Amino acid sequence: MKHILLLFAFVAFVATAVQSQIPVELFELLDDKDTTNLYFGADKNPEFPGGYEKLVRFYQNNLYYPTSARIDGSEGTVYVMFIVELNGKLTNIKATNSISKDIDKSAERLIKRMPKWIPGEQDGNPVRVLHVQPVTYKLE
Repeated sequence: MKHILLLFAFVAFVATAVQSQIPVELFELLDDKDTTNLYFGADKNPEFPGGYEKLVRFYQNNLYYPTSARIDGSEGTVYVMFIVELNGKLTNIKATNSISKDIDKSAERLIKRMPKWIPGEQDGNPVRVLHVQPVTYKLE
């Protein structure tokens, strides 16, 4: 019986740890290493206010393509990670890959300009969620 209880406690611990497990490469980029109650995926993921259409419109109105990147012909997708806090504020904004220094900074600036998001939820309660948002730069 003692072994069954220990096994159950271990399984419950592992299930909790896996549920909020953050990939090592993203964890290393976090300024704030406090991952207490931080999820990478939740029952309900955070959302840009107004949904996908509003997000696309925000990109159209606010995305800046740096002149240096245009001249160099730099294109690609920057993945910007950030934490959506309990109140919807975006923190720990950082590009996870690099296209060029100027494009990376432009993508981070775009995310910093976003309004508060609708926070993610776990078991019906708001939670902090680590989110990765793609920002694509393409010359036409």
